[in-house]
Amino acid sequence: MSGSAFEGSRVTVFGGVVNLALGAAKTVVGLLAGSRALVADGVHSLTDLATDVVVLLSLRLSRAAPDRDHPYGHGRIESIGSAILGLILLTVAGGILWDAVGALLAGEVARPGPWALGLAVLSILAKEGLYQVTVRAGRRSGSDLLVANAWHHRSDALTSVATFVGVGGAMLGPTWLDPAAAVLVAVIVAVVALAVLKNAAVGLIDTAVPEVVSEEVEATVIETEGVITTHGFRTRRFGRGFYVDVHAEVDAGLDLVSAHEIAEDVRNRVMDRFPDALDVTVHVDPWPAEMYENERSPEE
Repeated sequence: MSGSAFEGSRVTVFGGVVNLALGAAKTVVGLLAGSRALVADGVHSLTDLATDVVVLLSLRLSRAAPDRDHPYGHGRIESIGSAILGLILLTVAGGILWDAVGALLAGEVARPGPWALGLAVLSILAKEGLYQVTVRAGRRSGSDLLVANAWHHRSDALTSVATFVGVGGAMLGPTWLDPAAAVLVAVIVAVVALAVLKNAAVGLIDTAVPEVVSEEVEATVIETEGVITTHGFRTRRFGRGFYVDVHAEVDAGLDLVSAHEIAEDVRNRVMDRFPDALDVTVHVDPWPAEMYENERSPEE
């Protein structure tokens, strides 16, 4: 296992332990203290366990070496994992919303106890800490999946803020503030879920790299000695990295070996300068094309 994969797995396992402890504590205390907001927050934390398992499996499988059936590798498994994570979050949001709205409409609202407030504060601090640790690991390793999981932790911290406000308000004033906070929790979770799903879609539909990166890659190709200009330049994201396809135009009078060496130089320069470049396909075209066409004999 590579260093980045090990770090990602270690951070995810640590997050799973914290999620288990927090989720169980918030759910139990929420039930005892009569706080729907804290129970919803606890359920959200417990679902993090399921997503942590998805993240661990995806990290391990996506880094498997290319094989006969998957010659381009397994990078898209990370995007699939992100999509599963987003769907889990969206389902959780729907369940929380259903329960909270039902309680408000039925008038089944109780005044929560003080333990609920203290646990909400603990959850805010713990989940924000997990966000910071996980997002840094994700950015260092270039893993969209780890970054998505980090935002899952951040969403839990935000839901705990909503829980704190709802529980505190219900203790001091109208009790409907507690289930109202649960509704806000559901909305926050749903927003994060949609963002995660959008990011997963980017990795599954051959989206180009950001324009600034694309321009830097093409400039690197043109700066290669022997390349006159380019056309047909394309990039596509694939898991943590990206592929490049480019037509490099070279002097039409060059022999095949020289043209091939230029193509190899192009590939090596791009691969060396951009660590996330998984491969570069260079098609060599003669320049100017009109001269090449004019010199061809009818028999050719």
